[in-house]
Amino acid sequence: MIKYNWDKHKLHEICKRLEDALEQSLTEEESEKIIFDITTLYKYLDELEYPNYDDYSMLEYLNKRKKFFQNIPFLIDDFLESARITQGVLIEIPNWKRWSLSKDDLLELTHDFYKNMGRFFYKKFMVNFKDRYKNVNFSQSSDSNDYGVMIPFVTTKKALIDISREFTALDFTVLVHEYAHAITLQASPNYMRFNESLFSEMDGHFLELLAINYLQKKTNIPSSELLKANFYNLFSELSQSFYTTITLLKEQEKRNKLFTSNKELKQCAAHLNINPNNILKHLLNIDNSCPLYLTAYMFAIELYYLYQLDPEKALYIYKKIITSDYSEDLKIYEDLKKMGIYPNTHLEDFYKEAKETILTRKKV
Repeated sequence: MIKYNWDKHKLHEICKRLEDALEQSLTEEESEKIIFDITTLYKYLDELEYPNYDDYSMLEYLNKRKKFFQNIPFLIDDFLESARITQGVLIEIPNWKRWSLSKDDLLELTHDFYKNMGRFFYKKFMVNFKDRYKNVNFSQSSDSNDYGVMIPFVTTKKALIDISREFTALDFTVLVHEYAHAITLQASPNYMRFNESLFSEMDGHFLELLAINYLQKKTNIPSSELLKANFYNLFSELSQSFYTTITLLKEQEKRNKLFTSNKELKQCAAHLNINPNNILKHLLNIDNSCPLYLTAYMFAIELYYLYQLDPEKALYIYKKIITSDYSEDLKIYEDLKKMGIYPNTHLEDFYKEAKETILTRKKV
């Protein structure tokens, strides 16, 4: 078995080859795809470096976050409802138990999960999985900012996947999540457009929840009972960060003037029953991916509950979203509602289920 370890140097080499390809005589569509791949690679390479959080004051952070919410007016109320339901409450999670699964066993488990997903999804999954020793890289958690990332190449419809190993049950769900994106790369008629959509993370989050159930049905998987609670906590914390940021921005707009100091910002937060000591933490949680992940958490949970009742319908809806060429996010939002998927309908149920799973396993 040959380990194919791609790193920053390798990614720069790929960029150089793609840039050279642009010098050739290409159609407009071919050039557009190559430019997309180059842009994606450079974006990922930039994100490998930790941002410098000392560059701005809280005021600057707050005002720089306004742009992230300008194109999602139809989702604002749903996000606020998520924050109201979760209230920033987190489920207490015990320490994760180590799960020293080998890379081969982890890949094999992921294969078995997708093999049970049905012919359409399994076939798309195998396009990338068959080259797993070339296109999947496992790194130590301390070496990466993210648990996992999928780098798409629309020119070939192939993907590179990087998994930052925790050596816990999270390794499996993260790998399933990234392969879900690779399936969408295969299935979408216009991946470049879908990748810019607010719904571009829903696929990974939905299959992540199915993967959690798959893992919990197996015996002797350390800390698998913590996975749903972890999923919920990430959603709850991000919802609270959104609530804090959007509430302060609205208050600033209401006053018709910018806050003039961090002290004034904190005083206003306290007046609005927002903990002033948590403002910076919440602002740092907000970036251009925040609306994507909030959307993903909301709709993935609803698809997950539909799957418990009607797997065929849930997979039909999931397949429709990733195989349709939607021109705008509002249309996806409306179609999901027409098919019976309403945000936050089962959020409280999910909280209870996630909490009860931990308590039940403790008793056992």
